[in-house]
Amino acid sequence: MQERFWPVHCINVGAALEQIGMDDTTVGQTYGIHGPKEYNVMELKEMVDREILKTRAAYQRAESYHGAHDQKFEQGLVVAC
Repeated sequence: MQERFWPVHCINVGAALEQIGMDDTTVGQTYGIHGPKEYNVMELKEMVDREILKTRAAYQRAESYHGAHDQKFEQGLVVAC
């Protein structure tokens, strides 16, 4: 049997908690909060891997831009306006 997960965004959890906190009829109740789509462990792993790679690529692009900018600045090629 494979475990299944329904991830939920933290904004949705916050909205649910706000509603629960404002409604006195929710005292003593238990609520299950889940997202709209079901995933297995492998699907979640692949999703996280894709996000990590996107973040890493964006970071590397920023580093290469700033590295080139810093190098030009050190060489006196950047003129401030």
